[in-house]
Amino acid sequence: MKTLFTQIFDALLEPAIHFVRANCAEPVPSVNNNLVRSLMKIIDCLLLPWVQNNVSLNDVGSDNHSNDNNSSNDDSDNDKSLEQRIAAIIDNAANVFVFALIWSVGATTNEKGRNEFDRFLRANSECRRLKCFSNMPDSGTVYDCMFDLKTCTWVPWMNMQQQHVRTFEPTTAFAEMIVPTKDLVRNTYWLDLLVKKDFHVLFTGNTGTGKTVNVHKYLRSCDTKKYQPLAVVFSAATTARQLQSVLEERLDTKRRQRVYGPPLGTRCFLFVDDLNMPQPEIFGAQPPIEFLRQWLDHVGWWKRLPTYTFCEVVDMVVLGAMGPPGGGRNSISPRLLRHFNQIANTDLSFESLFSIFDTILTCKMANFHESIQAAIATIVKATIEVYFSVCDSLLPTPSKSHYTFNLRDLSNVHQGLLFCKPRQIPDMEAMIRLWVHENRRVFQDRLTNDKDRAWFDQLLSEKMTQHFSKKWEDLIVEDTVRLMFINFVDGVSSSSSEEREYQQVTDMKKLERTAQELLDEYNNDIGSSLPMNLVLFADALEHISRITRVLSLPQGNALLLGVGGSGRQSLTRLAAFVSGYHLFQIEISKNYGKNEWREDVKKVLLQSGIDEKPTVFLFTDNQIVAESFLEDLNNILNSGDIPGLWSKEEYDKITETCKMECLKKKVEPSKLNIHGQFITRVKANLHLVICMSPMGEKFRTRLRMFPALVNCCTIDWFKLKYIFFQKRVISEYIYVYIPWPADALRAVAQRKLSEQSAMLADGVERVVKMFVYVHQSVEEKSKVFAQTLGRHNYVTPTSYLELLSTFKSLLKVKKSEVKDERDKFANGVEKLDQAAHDVAQLQVKLRDMQPVLKKTQEEVEDMMVKIHTDRESAAKEEEIVSKQEREASAKAQECEDIKRDAETDLAKALPALHTATTCLQDLKKADIDEVRAFRNPPAGVRLTMEVACIVLGVSPVKKKDIGNPTKKVDDYWEAAQKKLLADPKKLLQTLVEFDKDSLNEKLIETLTPFIEDPSFTVTEIEKASKACKAICMWAHAMHTYYHVAKEVEPKRARLHDATKTLEVVQTQLSEAKSRLRAVMDRLTDLQTKYEQAVQEKERLAREVDMCSIKLERAERLIGGLGGERTRWSQNVSLLDIKLQNVTGDVSITSGAIAYLGAFTSDFRTELYDLWRNQLLSLQVFAFIYIYIYVYMYTCMYVQV
Repeated sequence: MKTLFTQIFDALLEPAIHFVRANCAEPVPSVNNNLVRSLMKIIDCLLLPWVQNNVSLNDVGSDNHSNDNNSSNDDSDNDKSLEQRIAAIIDNAANVFVFALIWSVGATTNEKGRNEFDRFLRANSECRRLKCFSNMPDSGTVYDCMFDLKTCTWVPWMNMQQQHVRTFEPTTAFAEMIVPTKDLVRNTYWLDLLVKKDFHVLFTGNTGTGKTVNVHKYLRSCDTKKYQPLAVVFSAATTARQLQSVLEERLDTKRRQRVYGPPLGTRCFLFVDDLNMPQPEIFGAQPPIEFLRQWLDHVGWWKRLPTYTFCEVVDMVVLGAMGPPGGGRNSISPRLLRHFNQIANTDLSFESLFSIFDTILTCKMANFHESIQAAIATIVKATIEVYFSVCDSLLPTPSKSHYTFNLRDLSNVHQGLLFCKPRQIPDMEAMIRLWVHENRRVFQDRLTNDKDRAWFDQLLSEKMTQHFSKKWEDLIVEDTVRLMFINFVDGVSSSSSEEREYQQVTDMKKLERTAQELLDEYNNDIGSSLPMNLVLFADALEHISRITRVLSLPQGNALLLGVGGSGRQSLTRLAAFVSGYHLFQIEISKNYGKNEWREDVKKVLLQSGIDEKPTVFLFTDNQIVAESFLEDLNNILNSGDIPGLWSKEEYDKITETCKMECLKKKVEPSKLNIHGQFITRVKANLHLVICMSPMGEKFRTRLRMFPALVNCCTIDWFKLKYIFFQKRVISEYIYVYIPWPADALRAVAQRKLSEQSAMLADGVERVVKMFVYVHQSVEEKSKVFAQTLGRHNYVTPTSYLELLSTFKSLLKVKKSEVKDERDKFANGVEKLDQAAHDVAQLQVKLRDMQPVLKKTQEEVEDMMVKIHTDRESAAKEEEIVSKQEREASAKAQECEDIKRDAETDLAKALPALHTATTCLQDLKKADIDEVRAFRNPPAGVRLTMEVACIVLGVSPVKKKDIGNPTKKVDDYWEAAQKKLLADPKKLLQTLVEFDKDSLNEKLIETLTPFIEDPSFTVTEIEKASKACKAICMWAHAMHTYYHVAKEVEPKRARLHDATKTLEVVQTQLSEAKSRLRAVMDRLTDLQTKYEQAVQEKERLAREVDMCSIKLERAERLIGGLGGERTRWSQNVSLLDIKLQNVTGDVSITSGAIAYLGAFTSDFRTELYDLWRNQLLSLQVFAFIYIYIYVYMYTCMYVQV
């Protein structure tokens, strides 16, 4: 067996390598040792099933990359003898070797080289002698067939197609529909065969050849319980620290100390995209690549903290993808390439592309009109031909570095065709218009000049005639309505952007109204603090439609190219509002740096990844404080994340949110898978809109350093063009702004000048025409200026907006200045005329006021005599009133003393009375019933009830005396039982409400013995009964009150008499006060009239004096300034003319400020003449000769 393989190696390997070196081009150069090693790796993988006892030959070669069993097959043939396996190897050794040779030595070349290598192998005599291709189909190349290890025959790769899904559900997302092609099948086969034997694989090839898509598809199909995918995207600014940070974050360290790797029992597939993007350092090395090579060479790397710690990294396989060096990509060190099996991805053939998009459209357009379904193949064919023509004709140049087209663009065209619903595309003509629109949006929007745009339209016209048998002019009529498809023709209401209908615009006026309503809604809602005053002319509406289209694409990102003032940011804000997305934009401050940038990026990524808010991240080149900002954006565009961005706490938050997502999808919740779910969320919700200016070398350098700006973004070119400029031996391309159309200039000017309509009166339209002419004339002169002097003046929208703003501010200032100056002279003339008129009036007025002043003086003197008499009468009356008031006060004090004395005496009896009343109120009916129930009551009870009967006037019952029957005695107990105790409630009410002032001397004399009786004290009675205690207290209180009241009675009589006397005195006092008040009121009235008369006399005197002074001054004014009136009147007439000319003068001055700074004096003079002639033709008045330095000067007084 060894001899056999030695013969095959000697016969084919070295000639094959020499042929490749001599006749084939490699996108990424390889070395011979690497090719040989790659060949031997493949042979090992192919022969491994035949040398393993537990593997069946029949299972070898089956494509089981989705279930991880491609290289480890079932054990159905364990009984094969060693001799049988050796015989099988010998019989198929040549075929196995050639199969490995094709995909090792011959796999590194491009499509043309593959054709050459195919002819070499087929023509090689050794191959014919070895009978390697005995059963290989004659059609196609050796790359189109595989050696089937199961049948030991050569079969086409597409025979494995049945293991792939070629039909999809209509609801499947466009991005998730991957149609198997020959390239996909064979690349996946080799990828699966090699990486599961721990061999590293590198895919090379041009952008858009499916390298990244194939690898990602394979990684998604891997069993996550065994394989953990990890994707990293390199850019020009990627550093080794970033790469190390990503790997250390994502890999577990739970194995043992200083050992990194995926979870135990799994293997990590590290996919590095754009492998050759990092820029070489000053010594020529590429640090990220050297770091990766360190692991490949030494199975580990040195950890930065703690220092000098070497960490082992196990169970990891590297998959790479890269484009050929050039255009920002760099050559890779062979020391790194030697570790990889290199496979070049060739550009997809027409048949493969047709198969992909025909399958997708057929699935997604199942509900469209039959004529459209029948034309799907034609649509796909025409689109692919357009794509190939664009790639062949529109090649990148130094001035068109973004003219790079790939399969993403072709995919975006077909995806755009699916935006419309069937009812919006009723026939084939509507579909053709949609097809033209989507091709324009994807390809034409990035073109920089009218020549390229016209060429592209001509290409579409040719394809339309060739494939659809329709003429361009019959379907594409853009005289009144531009060809636009948008999803907000009928407004946005409350539906999301995905639910709105994508339809053609047929009424531009309706679209303008809708867009204006949306703008007003934005200004009232989100932009209330900083409203956007936009003029939505046709170009602006078209750009809004383009941006909303990009935002509606899954993972849609936009690169807006244009100069300042072209509306990129404003239109993006409006488009984000229309699409229902949150807008995020950083705010640059003085100390804004990398830390602040990273915090802002974290905020937007968490907002879209954790909160799942659809977000538009708007970023401009003016916000690029450091180039690392673009590096981070490049990473977000490529992978949705930034290496080393998250802290442990933030990563824990991400894990907490996305872990449930993994469980829902039945994915192992490992660290890598959880982060993958977060990335998926970010890509689904975040859209980047990057606004950049294409001026200068910096723009082209950035596109080279960060290719995702072109590859992952849809470009919208805000109308720039370039011209070729040559001076001496230096040639370069200069970008020049393509002018706004006249209607756009007119609309902007009308909007901006609407606030000045009062100043311009009916001349607004003429001024608008003048500004349009000024702008266009400067554009034309700029061309002549560049041709004459070789100096370029860029006329941009910012210049036009500056013209309008300067005119508005300067018009207001100049009109105010001229008006103020005219008003000064007019006021002077008016004052002189007024002075002459006033002199005549003053003379008449002075003559009429003299008699009035004399009469007023007489009235004042008479009033003074009357006031003196009334004052004497009032003094006498006031003395009488004061005397009576003193008497009344003394009598009132006497009454108060008597009253206070009586109340003091009464206060002695009232507490006892209050205590007795409180005690009575505390009694209950049961207490009275208890007393009544006594048949033989105690002596205290009898005594108490006897006293109660005496006080309340209850007569006793006459009973015979037991000791003397002939004599009757008074029995108060029986009387009390019948009349008092019979109704307890009434008894208590009677005692409480008893009229204590009705007590008389006789009753008190009868009561006194009882009160003085020692057995009738409260203490003694309380022993007999609680109820009787209260009645006893009440009786004592009545007795006390009587005696106190008896002492107080005389005092009450005196108080009564004193009160009556006081009333009489107060009545007399009131009458006296009334008389005094009347006198004082009369005196006050007279005083008021007197003061008014005096004031009137003084006023008349002052007025007479003032009239005399004015008359004197007016006569002097008329005499001194009489000669100036004529000169002032002439100045007023001249200033009226100047005020009439202000509008024209300010128009010329504003144009000079906005545009003429870059021109020489000769060009300025020519433009002045052009503008003055235009003003005359528009009948806008202006001075014949006016210069900016004359018109704008301000007089300044300098004291020496």
